[in-house]
Amino acid sequence: MTIPRNPALARVFRVAIPLAGPMLIVLAVLVVLRHFAFRDLLSVGDVRTLWLPTYCFLGKSLAHGYIPGWNPYSMAGVPFAADPQSGWMYALPMALFSLSSCSFAIRWMIVLQPILAGLGLYAFLRSEGMSRPSSTVGGLSLALAMAASKISLALPFSATLAWTALTLAACSRYLRSTNASQRSAWLLLTGLAWGQLAAAHLSVGLLMGTLALGLFVAGRARSIERPGRTIGLLAVTLPLVNLAYLLPRLAYAPRTSLGLGYDGLQKLAAAFGDRGVVPQPITTGTLWPLRLATSPGAFVGAVTLGLCFAAWWDRRRRGLAATFSVLGVLSYLLGLGAVARAIPHSLRSNRVVDFYAHNPYWMIFELLLALAVLGAIGVEAWRDADSVRTRAKMVIPGLLVWAVLPAVFGTGASHLLVPAAGALASGALLFLGVRRAVFYAALPAAVTIELTVNGLLGGPSPVSLRPPPSLGALPNPTVKLAKYLHPGPIYEGLLRSDGRYATVGSGKVFDRTTNRGTLFGAESVDAYNAVQLRRYWSYVRAVQAPSIKYNRAYFLRSSPAAFNLLQINSTVTRRNIPPASTVGEAQHGEGVIEGDWALHDRRPVVPRAQIVARWRVADSSDSALRELMRRQFDPSRTVVLEEEPGLRGSDRATAGTARYRWTGDQSATILVNTTAPGLLLIRNAYDEHWHATVDGRSVPVLAADYVIQAVPVTNAGPHTVELSYDDPTLGYGLLVSAVSIGGFLVYAAWSGLRERADG
Repeated sequence: MTIPRNPALARVFRVAIPLAGPMLIVLAVLVVLRHFAFRDLLSVGDVRTLWLPTYCFLGKSLAHGYIPGWNPYSMAGVPFAADPQSGWMYALPMALFSLSSCSFAIRWMIVLQPILAGLGLYAFLRSEGMSRPSSTVGGLSLALAMAASKISLALPFSATLAWTALTLAACSRYLRSTNASQRSAWLLLTGLAWGQLAAAHLSVGLLMGTLALGLFVAGRARSIERPGRTIGLLAVTLPLVNLAYLLPRLAYAPRTSLGLGYDGLQKLAAAFGDRGVVPQPITTGTLWPLRLATSPGAFVGAVTLGLCFAAWWDRRRRGLAATFSVLGVLSYLLGLGAVARAIPHSLRSNRVVDFYAHNPYWMIFELLLALAVLGAIGVEAWRDADSVRTRAKMVIPGLLVWAVLPAVFGTGASHLLVPAAGALASGALLFLGVRRAVFYAALPAAVTIELTVNGLLGGPSPVSLRPPPSLGALPNPTVKLAKYLHPGPIYEGLLRSDGRYATVGSGKVFDRTTNRGTLFGAESVDAYNAVQLRRYWSYVRAVQAPSIKYNRAYFLRSSPAAFNLLQINSTVTRRNIPPASTVGEAQHGEGVIEGDWALHDRRPVVPRAQIVARWRVADSSDSALRELMRRQFDPSRTVVLEEEPGLRGSDRATAGTARYRWTGDQSATILVNTTAPGLLLIRNAYDEHWHATVDGRSVPVLAADYVIQAVPVTNAGPHTVELSYDDPTLGYGLLVSAVSIGGFLVYAAWSGLRERADG
């Protein structure tokens, strides 16, 4: 584009031209996701039931100045910061939810991730030497395919695409840097971006992003000076600067349900009589990629699809085209259920294989990235081609695959209208751009209009292509956040009550209150979370042997022993269902009514802590669980330990009194008065990072009744017990990451000064 001779206009153009592509990406996403960006609305699904409560708790904790190591409002208490899904060390939710309201933050989590994906891919393509129009087309294709489809609501995978693109952009600059200071800075940024990819989705998402990064680096290996050293530094840097995130998660995983792997979970659940724990993987038909050429939904653009095969005509970037072609083919093949089923069962013990095979469908999202890159390279190849004949050869494969095949396999004309219009407009600009560059520069505007129209359309997806669920059109949000984030009568009642609550009945009852206690500070035994303490996960299934999905914890009906053990003093059920028929024991009537739901109070109230004088020691944790599974087991009479407490018990039922008081989300004070040495039984979930002192003297926190805690009190009389949760891996990880990042910054600064002195 010609710069005007007028100095003032020239300055405006020099500023505007570099910003035009990124601004186009941002504005287009804002238009498509306007309901989320500018209205107080949210969609149903995981965003509401999992990510909103989780990130809201994270943000509120950080805003109050502490790292939330423990969440007392879910599953009778559970480690929080060490949970891979908590958002700890994930920059976007930490910033949004600690600095703004939960309503604003969750909506902009949805909006910002497609924007980051588009901008990241734009930066990557520019670093790889592509023109602004081509780079903008690539960024728009990825960002708007995400924004226009349900991918934007699948936050882990939306984030995976965003941080993969940003990691590739930083790595490209690292591999191309010519001086030590710049190389160190870009190496650090690559490592930090990869860490955000891990924080977005530690299992499959990290696998997908690392696969893309590995293929890119391998494809560039021949052109790298001293490739062994360069790639070796990258391999060391990625985990080293991210130990603040990785170390707590890796240390926590063996204590969790997911630490067994999906295959291990299935076997453990079967031992409890539960044979439906892990859902069947979502499968895709072999023709599913053709869904990307139809509208509405995850449509990546006519010019991107039409020229993706033309990338191979660009001689200068043939290596890059090969890299992303391999990525695209692998994403397609790995996303097929038949490929996952063909894996020998002996390999399922490998965690990477196990996570992949659990749901191979997840791998398909990487194809969006591959197509966006290939389409951008194809646009460059079209511009640089030397004849009409060559350009015709470039476009024929794309037309056959993306235009003819969808029609052949029964896609209706209405679903091909937007692609056809986009193809006509973009094709005209491409042909005109051969003679005048201004038309080529206008190509991103045409792509923006095409993809924005696709994003604004609603309606069903073409059923003939069996589209995977997340590729369908994004529905308008319907949940009013102001109402959802207000506790309402039931939660106001729960906040006034003592102890925990449980949703009792079917899965629909559970879905009504899933994780909402975390929003309001009401303690619950329920959860929707794929990562649970293995003890708690096992206990919930062992005492009732239901068919519960692996990522849920709730009670179909009550067991008095289980409810006493976990201090469940309130239950939520469907209204007009007699509490005894659902809960199996007498209740204090319908204390609070809210729509179709009722809150019941149990009587008598179970205390959080008490002094007990009788216990027995099991041979192992498995033996302790078997004790609890016996019908005659009564936790109010006998405590089952897994190690000797250093005390002698007595025949008395109790040995004193205890008054429990929370002093924070992860600390408590208990005032006890004992008539003899005894155990302080605390009805909070047990974890190894709980610590206790009795009158300032450190004492062990023991696993009691398999899932809760006990503290030995060796002397009679009044005592003050201080209970606190402290996960040392959080501090160790922060220290190593801080030292590593500081070392990089010092080295980069020193290298810069030395280069200036030598220059």
